[in-house]
Amino acid sequence: MLVRDNQTIWGVAMYSFHWVPANAARHASTDRRPEGALVYPSGTAVTTLCGKVDQISDNSEIAWLWSTCPECYEAALRMARAADG
Repeated sequence: MLVRDNQTIWGVAMYSFHWVPANAARHASTDRRPEGALVYPSGTAVTTLCGKVDQISDNSEIAWLWSTCPECYEAALRMARAADG
């Protein structure tokens, strides 16, 4: 059974950003995902936390193995820490 509230899903903290592979790196974005989608579909244009606009998502298996964008990581870490109090 899926248990969900504003902060957790199955006891895992949920944040306002989502990870998205785009342009050869794993970025983070606060852009809204399509209704019902767990990831940004390949070809979706997103703005990332590092400030890059219109990054094109790549939801292939290999793309999830790309290196994490350091700027997105730092921004996501700040957001997660702020949300966790």
